[in-house]
Amino acid sequence: MNCKINILTAKKADIDGMCHLLEQLFSIEKDFSPDRERHKRGLNLLLADKKAVLFVAKEGDKVVGMCTLQFFISTAEGGKVALLEDLVVDKDWRGRGIGTALLKTAEQYCQKNAVSRITLLADKDNHAALNFYKKHHLQETNLIALKKFI
Repeated sequence: MNCKINILTAKKADIDGMCHLLEQLFSIEKDFSPDRERHKRGLNLLLADKKAVLFVAKEGDKVVGMCTLQFFISTAEGGKVALLEDLVVDKDWRGRGIGTALLKTAEQYCQKNAVSRITLLADKDNHAALNFYKKHHLQETNLIALKKFI
């Protein structure tokens, strides 16, 4: 990483900066749209959840990247797995190794906590993200994502 960035566990004070990043992410994804109040509510729930961990990349007090992990038990793996739901770097900070540092932090956390697999969903048209994940050896699966709002 060629800038002075710290990767830290997120705190309540980071929520506004994280909402800004989620707004950037959801403005390019076809399945979602930005909604600051929903993002804030979701982040507060994740921060309070013992089955989740959130990391932020910060330059001083400014949040320039984030990554969220949620943990589940997989019958296929016979143990804990993680869903990496949000890995976002501010558009003005991309290309500086911040995404790589966040992903490595998530992987190290999972290794230390006996998590055997990280799964994520990515927008099929977000070619920059897909190339980033391929570069970091994440593999496509034969599974597809389905959803139903309740």
